[in-house]
Amino acid sequence: MIYTIKYRPGLSDINQDYTVRKSALLKILEDSAGFHTDAVGVNGINKINETRHAWAILDWQVEIVKPVKYGDELTIKTWSRKFKRTFAYRDFEIIRDGETCIKASSRWFIIDIDKRLPLRITEDISAPYESEEVSALGIDDMEHPLPLEHYDQTIPYKTRRSDQDIIGHVHNIKYLDMFDDCIDYEEISKIRHIRMYYKKEIQGGSTVNIKKHIAEDGTYYFAIESEDGSELHCLCEMS
Repeated sequence: MIYTIKYRPGLSDINQDYTVRKSALLKILEDSAGFHTDAVGVNGINKINETRHAWAILDWQVEIVKPVKYGDELTIKTWSRKFKRTFAYRDFEIIRDGETCIKASSRWFIIDIDKRLPLRITEDISAPYESEEVSALGIDDMEHPLPLEHYDQTIPYKTRRSDQDIIGHVHNIKYLDMFDDCIDYEEISKIRHIRMYYKKEIQGGSTVNIKKHIAEDGTYYFAIESEDGSELHCLCEMS
């Protein structure tokens, strides 16, 4: 089953060059996934307080074929690609004037909010999605970035209430804004490939350290660690 929504980026979605920010792109994709789940009727966002179960993102992989801009009439397509043990794979395409501009793949799991444990995805959860065995990026599984031995820079960040999601963690989309704040502004819109891996949630109100390295080929590597360095929260690679 391919689920489709329409979207037109507005002023709050764009950079100064009118291209849609990366975090806004992920918001569009994530919202389409949420609406799809609501429509299927299994562990939807509108049932979180009732079920105490929520979908959580583990990986993003995004390819920006062509940037989308302010006012573009966009069609967002999303579908469940497969289920594997406790993981659900979901793919996306953003289409403008019949041309695919954004391709993405993601990996999710269901968490018991109270027990803070992942749940097994049973047939009654997976079957209603009617998975499509089509990969937007031509990949089967997902390979997440690996931590580096050395980073060039460490930037402390105090999380804010506005960073938090519906269950009190820093929203996964906010991580991209943190990373963009560490990149020279004129370089932000040149990014075409994003890989992100969420290792452990960041609790609202905490302070973390953002670590940054720029490779010789211009690839950006980021890690988010706890303030004392004992926990890794996220890894990101952008080029």
